[in-house]
Amino acid sequence: EVRLRRGTACFADKAFTKTSDAAKDFVLDLLRPPAYKKSTKVQLCYEIAMHMSHRWFRAHNITELSELYDTIVMRRYDTWRNTMRLRTNFFKVTADHMTLLRIGQMWELLAKKADDEGRISWSSLVEGILRHCPILHL
Repeated sequence: EVRLRRGTACFADKAFTKTSDAAKDFVLDLLRPPAYKKSTKVQLCYEIAMHMSHRWFRAHNITELSELYDTIVMRRYDTWRNTMRLRTNFFKVTADHMTLLRIGQMWELLAKKADDEGRISWSSLVEGILRHCPILHL
């Protein structure tokens, strides 16, 4: 949690240990109240331009930022891929143990429980599967 006092903030918390000084300075620039800014009469478009030209965005940080973004993107991709793999395997196992009649019955049951957008809760899905899918090891 960052609290602004007298136009500055303390980043002493251990959550900020890996945060660069340039990133901390950029956040402070964005969060600083108008009373503590150097020039309060700057038009909004110029203020945005000043923020976008901050040293945190400059070329010497590009390598560091791209490595960070590569790591984040790869983690998110791995999470998505694992989720899709689990969903696919889940539906394969379910389909292997259900007849078309049972799938139709479950569809009708779940359609009744769906909200306005057609979504159902996980507990409703599990209830429908347990009721209509004779998987003995669940």
